[in-house]
Amino acid sequence: MYDGSGVRAGLRVAMAIVLLGAATAAGVVGQPAPRAPGPGPSGSAFGPCSDEAKRLCGAVKPGQGRMYRCLEQKEAEVSAPCKEHLQQRRAEFREAQGACKQDIEKFCREIRPGQGRVASCLKSHEAELSPPCRGEVRGR
Repeated sequence: MYDGSGVRAGLRVAMAIVLLGAATAAGVVGQPAPRAPGPGPSGSAFGPCSDEAKRLCGAVKPGQGRMYRCLEQKEAEVSAPCKEHLQQRRAEFREAQGACKQDIEKFCREIRPGQGRVASCLKSHEAELSPPCRGEVRGR
């Protein structure tokens, strides 16, 4: 039985999709966000953090939010525009958490978080999701 402790971890995975979708909606990425692991450190999905992603996190395997976590851990070393970008992504993450928490509990409670499983679960239930969560899954 699912006790709710994995919701936060599942949301981190789901957020990888949301971040790429939000970047697309905001015009940061010129084409639809990829479904498999996102662009590497040189990809434009990192916006003003692209140079920092290459320089500070070049050894990190892209995907599942690892690059963003690396940048956040090294936030003291990044430029002001990159810090602002990271703050914006954190705000979007909090919004997605709120939007999808009940949907994750309803549709994906038996799904073990990690490797995109919760995000895949949400996507498979897209038509049944609450409108706010559906918007987050679709990238707004």
